[in-house]
Amino acid sequence: PYIVSLQMFVRDGSGRDVFIHFCGASIGSENLIVTAAHCLTDLVAGGGAPRLRVVAGTGVPENTAETMFEDTIPAENYQVREFTLADVALHPGYSSTGDLADVAVIVLREALDTSDAWVEPIALASSPVSDGEPLVASGWGATETASFSVRLHEAELRAATLQEVQRAYREVYAIELSTEELSAYRGFVWATDRTGAGRTD
Repeated sequence: PYIVSLQMFVRDGSGRDVFIHFCGASIGSENLIVTAAHCLTDLVAGGGAPRLRVVAGTGVPENTAETMFEDTIPAENYQVREFTLADVALHPGYSSTGDLADVAVIVLREALDTSDAWVEPIALASSPVSDGEPLVASGWGATETASFSVRLHEAELRAATLQEVQRAYREVYAIELSTEELSAYRGFVWATDRTGAGRTD
């Protein structure tokens, strides 16, 4: 219930004007949406899209992939809030060349109705997450058979140790993480709710 779809209005390959999903995000409160800064930096630099919106209620079982991306979404299925780049705040420490401070906040002018069982703010961890502790990630990212999913999925993960993170970056990306970067990773894990929070993209 805390996951939302960020969508932009574009013209598709067949000449139709449609909304497309471009990133996932989490509900921080009824007026605040939290996402990754890299989701919005190109839009900010390029002047944005004609229309941008947040779609909440994406976990409702009856909601279909087809209705989620329609120009006009049935109000009984989803909560939809349009926003502009003026409503976006990127973390001042974020740089597109690195992974630090990759966070942004969208301030909604019209609050979400969080009394809806399918639209709830994400719970924040009250204590540090331990190495190896179970976590849940959710989103519309790549699957084994496609680069993008039209349905919301979840995956069970575990919190990696800092040594595992450093080794993975070294082996996969040939990058040696600094102490500061490792600390940022640990901060991310601490802010992750052990009962179901996940990455937002």
